[in-house]
Amino acid sequence: MKALHLVAGAVVCASYLSSPALLCGQAPSDPTPSSALTQNTSCSVYALQRAPILNLKQRGCYFVRQLFSPQFAVSTGVMAVFAQSINSPLVRHERWGKFPHRFEIYYARHAAQDAGEYLVGYFHHEDPRLHKSAETGFWRRTNAALLSVVTSPDEEGHLRPAFAPVAGSLSSAFVGTLMYRHSETLPTTMIHAAGIYGFYFARSVFNEFRPDLDSMIHQIFHR
Repeated sequence: MKALHLVAGAVVCASYLSSPALLCGQAPSDPTPSSALTQNTSCSVYALQRAPILNLKQRGCYFVRQLFSPQFAVSTGVMAVFAQSINSPLVRHERWGKFPHRFEIYYARHAAQDAGEYLVGYFHHEDPRLHKSAETGFWRRTNAALLSVVTSPDEEGHLRPAFAPVAGSLSSAFVGTLMYRHSETLPTTMIHAAGIYGFYFARSVFNEFRPDLDSMIHQIFHR
């Protein structure tokens, strides 16, 4: 039961921390002029959020912003703490003093996940950004959020299979296997990939209902 609580907490925290304003359709903050990425308006936060279709350069900017964002580091840290607490993947004589090494591995896995997702998404013309559905009602919104993980609209708006989340899941899992070759096998690698793929569903549902949760929290603390 304790492990289940840890899993639920890690998923919720990682979902919240890995969904910054850029991903969740919130109003972007003004970019700092000193940032190298904001020198070109096509790579500004506003442009990346509002562009109907991201070109290759914008996808690169989007990836770099994610890779070096505080949310990326914190969400990676949350998952690394969870993995360290249950010692998974198994490391003999594991101590908290070795946590920085585990964090580095999870950072590399997270980066590989995003890289695989963005590259495959570019060639398959999939949008890496999270969007709220136009549906109303709990079940319809939930269904739309889940469907957005396994399908992606083409240029004409017709749904087709989405391969970017699959690529991201496999990229992260195989990087983890390379890092933990002493305890990882192909079956466990595929299990990890399935777990990461499941996170996409949790993240999508969370993004769909995040405005409602934010409103609820605001009402609780500003009565």
